Amino acid sequence: MNGLYVLERSVDYSRLMGSQYPSRGPASPRGVGTRWARRDFESACCAAQPGGVPTRVRIGGHFDHVGVGGSEGNTMRIAVLGGGPGGYSAAFEAARLGASVTLIERERLGGTCLNWGCIPAKTILRSAHICGDTRHAADYGLVSAPATVDVDALRARKEDIVDELVGHIESSAKRLKVEVVLGEGKLAGPKSIEVTGTDGSLVTVEADAVILATGSVPFLLPNIDHSLSRVWTSNEATSLSEIPAQVVIIGGGVIGLEFADAYVNFGSGVHVVELTPSVLPGNDKRVQREAQKA
Repeated sequence: MNGLYVLERSVDYSRLMGSQYPSRGPASPRGVGTRWARRDFESACCAAQPGGVPTRVRIGGHFDHVGVGGSEGNTMRIAVLGGGPGGYSAAFEAARLGASVTLIERERLGGTCLNWGCIPAKTILRSAHICGDTRHAADYGLVSAPATVDVDALRARKEDIVDELVGHIESSAKRLKVEVVLGEGKLAGPKSIEVTGTDGSLVTVEADAVILATGSVPFLLPNIDHSLSRVWTSNEATSLSEIPAQVVIIGGGVIGLEFADAYVNFGSGVHVVELTPSVLPGNDKRVQREAQKA
């Protein structure tokens, strides 16, 4: 045996993200890749020690923490590049297994999902649906004036929710003794990462194994000047600088239609441009037809 131990349980997200996101058993409650994180960690361990066979150890009726042997018999060092859902899940799982973990993130822990994607979008969408419902209050036997949008208050609510969830992730990193390095990292070798810190300093992180979880960035369309203030990506759309009177959304996939839903309920005139014959390309035909009608 090479001292590799694999924890056969999922991350408890009720601890990571607060009681409002209770754990739902083996599957990750918000689809943030816990199972993939464990697989990434197992792969990293085996890559660091070729021929190693992960060994499950049962303690007290369940699989529990035992430890991970490094290349020299010491604690294994794991470096994770990217602090989004895939990266921090892998980092936390490795730390629970006893590894010494360094988590490198260019901006904020939580990545696109928590800061500029899923969480802000769903927060905005919730407010938008309430706003839209007030326009149809009479259909439900209610008397209500249509709601108007307080952009500053809407943005503050979104930022408060994001900050709370990011704070949970930061607290978990501290509790699990995961070292967080803020800066832009790049591979300097098979087991080393050079990190340019926010202050311009250069740090090299050496590890027994490296996990790459660099995430994604918005796709910039060619032949469009993205420096123009009226040209937005999804990042600007969730920043809520204003609610425009008219919006043209290029792309009728799930992200484009989510923003279309939000902004039309806020009162904007929305036009969706899609290259394929129907919106939601790749989805079930019945779903496409219903979305097209809407």
